[in-house]
Amino acid sequence: MGNRKGFTLVELLIVVLILGALAAIAIPRITASAYNAKTNTCATNIDIMNSQIEVYAADNDGVYPATLAAITGDNNYFPDGAPTCPQAGTYTDGCRPQGDMQPQRIGNRCLWICSKASTKAATVQLW
Repeated sequence: MGNRKGFTLVELLIVVLILGALAAIAIPRITASAYNAKTNTCATNIDIMNSQIEVYAADNDGVYPATLAAITGDNNYFPDGAPTCPQAGTYTDGCRPQGDMQPQRIGNRCLWICSKASTKAATVQLW
């Protein structure tokens, strides 16, 4: 019969177990990274909206927009359209919150919040 070349069943099982262990370690990290990326994108969108609100106020003698739609619908401020939440949330007026959320204010200024992100990380001053 001679020498046969190849792997034994035990060797193949060990390799499969090692690959399974590596996958069990890597998949949760990839999932966490995707969530963090979406959260950071939402915070970046909030920063962009805040910057554009300030630009609007500078262009209009210190008058802030009455609604977020006033600037997100304007091609001068958002040429690619309004930012969208990567977590399928919506950017809403924090002074008129949905559900059990408390109104979000700093002094007498309203904040815009993302329905899917933490309100502290995702707020925009409107006026």
